[in-house]
Amino acid sequence: MDTLCLRIGVFCGNHRDTRKMRNTPQRFGHGYRGAHGYSAAFFVAYGFNKRSGGKITSLGGKTRVFLILSGLATGASWLCYYTALRDGPAAAVAPIDKLSIAVSVVFSYVVFGEKLSAKAFFGLLIFILGTMLMLL
Repeated sequence: MDTLCLRIGVFCGNHRDTRKMRNTPQRFGHGYRGAHGYSAAFFVAYGFNKRSGGKITSLGGKTRVFLILSGLATGASWLCYYTALRDGPAAAVAPIDKLSIAVSVVFSYVVFGEKLSAKAFFGLLIFILGTMLMLL
């Protein structure tokens, strides 16, 4: 399965030709790419799950709802990210995008009550400061 994923990645990486996509509407292109990415991820996950003896029907209703909501949030995130790249400089957009790690840490603390070790907190602080320095 790992070899198949590698081959797919190499194929997609080598056969991208952005000159052919210049007349494609931006949001359609993102949606098309996202649909293919999600379907590929589903089939890879399905293959690994099948190999380990699991069944998709074993997912509970609550889990399915959260997976669907997560997928919708990811799609919205991609649209926002690529719109920001279109409208602003990549040197500013990319570092701001990476701050989502800090948002995830705060979210995990507020919602799940997860605690950070002193080492992890210090690492997160350095990460945030480094990102801010990149924006100067």
